[in-house]
Amino acid sequence: MGDGGSTGFGLNGSWVGGKTERILGVENLTWEKSYKTGIGLEIGLWNKLNLIFDGFAERRKNILIRRQSISSIAGYNSLFVYANIGEMDNKGMDASIEYNDKFGEVGLRLFGNVTYSRNKIVFADEPVRRYGYQSMTGTRFGEYQGHIALGYFTSKEEIESAPQQKFSPVSPGDIRYKNLNAEDDNIIDPYDRTYLGKSWFPSWLYGAGFSVSYKNFDLSLFFQGVADVGIMANGSEIPGKGMGSMVSESSLFRVWESTPTIPCPLLKTVGPQKIHVRMLTTRA
Repeated sequence: MGDGGSTGFGLNGSWVGGKTERILGVENLTWEKSYKTGIGLEIGLWNKLNLIFDGFAERRKNILIRRQSISSIAGYNSLFVYANIGEMDNKGMDASIEYNDKFGEVGLRLFGNVTYSRNKIVFADEPVRRYGYQSMTGTRFGEYQGHIALGYFTSKEEIESAPQQKFSPVSPGDIRYKNLNAEDDNIIDPYDRTYLGKSWFPSWLYGAGFSVSYKNFDLSLFFQGVADVGIMANGSEIPGKGMGSMVSESSLFRVWESTPTIPCPLLKTVGPQKIHVRMLTTRA
């Protein structure tokens, strides 16, 4: 329940607040269903080398999701409606290798592992989009949305010849975005937003290391990393004088000035004492 409308009662017209439903009950609520297929392989050689591989494919159905295809004329525009209708695929593999040996009193262990996992939304109950590239279906869970950057504007002439970017005034040094529906218009607006191909969840996780032992002493080292993952850098502010600190020269040397090779876009002031770096990136 939550706050609803209000109305007046009595001669004085005192207003009394009402209550309304915020979340509707889920009809035929049930458990998610998972259908998995897997294969595994394990090999041991010479009592020293071990190889392990596991692969899998999974389809999940009856995922509880918020319905988005219901029109507002149904009267549910201020309510959340949920149903067990979501579907998602997930596939991947996990592999590891380990080598153990001993040379006199010196022991040696080498090892490494890699994991790959990639999901895809099969059904999300979304409304029909004007452009297919804005549909969630077929994308990854948690995939970032945004405009595709083509680089920086380097001159006023380039700005004048490019599609008009409707969301803010543009200056040399600002990011230039791709017009995805160029066949319909010559502007950059919300219809040019799309899924960027990267999620906050990495597809690859990997690691490697070694261990050396001698009598009661040992030394171990391990490295690990991730790949195919997105990092969103958007809306960062650098406080200036009067906000408790000064903007240091070292924090600004990577910002665009007059050459497109600088990795950061033009600084924008968003208040009397703040400087704003407008950028939207995904990285692997």
